[in-house]
Amino acid sequence: AIGPGADFAQLDAARLTLDQLERKYILHVLDQEQGHQSRAAERLGIDRRTLYRKLKEYREDGVVSARKAG
Repeated sequence: AIGPGADFAQLDAARLTLDQLERKYILHVLDQEQGHQSRAAERLGIDRRTLYRKLKEYREDGVVSARKAG
């Protein structure tokens, strides 16, 4: 998994866009926080409503299931 300790070579090899990297990291943190959105938002340093909005976008884009994204 790509996280805070990830090697930059891993990131380059994955050839992710910034949006894709952000999505992967948000979902990674949410998974680590066992789906607890308030804790995940706090850990990410973003407002809880911002996290909710991003998860809604991911659901609408079909990136994550409604169950995983809240």
